Amino acid sequence: MPYTLLINTMKNNYANINASIKNYSLVFQPPCNVNNLILEYPTYKGIGDYRLSLNGKSLSHGDLIDDLERYILSFPVNMRLNKAIELSDLLIDILNNGLNANVVPNFNIIIGGINYSGSQFVEIIYWLIGQEEINYPRSSRKMGVRLPITRYHEAIIAATYGFFTTDNVKQRANIRNGRPPLCLHGLVTIKESNQIDSHLLHNINSI
Repeated sequence: MPYTLLINTMKNNYANINASIKNYSLVFQPPCNVNNLILEYPTYKGIGDYRLSLNGKSLSHGDLIDDLERYILSFPVNMRLNKAIELSDLLIDILNNGLNANVVPNFNIIIGGINYSGSQFVEIIYWLIGQEEINYPRSSRKMGVRLPITRYHEAIIAATYGFFTTDNVKQRANIRNGRPPLCLHGLVTIKESNQIDSHLLHNINSI
């Protein structure tokens, strides 16, 4: 499983924690090519969980949703669909292959105001979404890393087609009671769904 490294790393980090240590008072810098990517722990959620900070600021799924939208909108209208597909393919690759995902040459994206290469983007996404595999493991029939990848795809559709806003997506990312909604469920009509590129729909259905 591509997220075994991450899960085992954090479980090992928790192995000798004193119960009196306060939330987020410990830090771990995973081996990666992203400067100032730090995992902060322990947390109230349970053994293994952490908070990711980047350049001194905590990074959330909502932050990524905004960054993905800005990425798509930074291109001319006639290029946005191709960039959306490229980004979607990369996210699906990260979902399935973790750090071994393949990056399209010359892929760059701004996260938190800083420009990152495609390989750095893979590392950021891997360590950001991996906490979901600890908190809501797929082995227990929960969504795990599928959850943020689902919401990120909704952000891509929002930016590309404008059927709904990323504010809607961020609200869905914060749902904690009950099973989170499936990708696009309740966000688009049948007519709108029929307008979405078939490659994007295929990727969405594969999450």
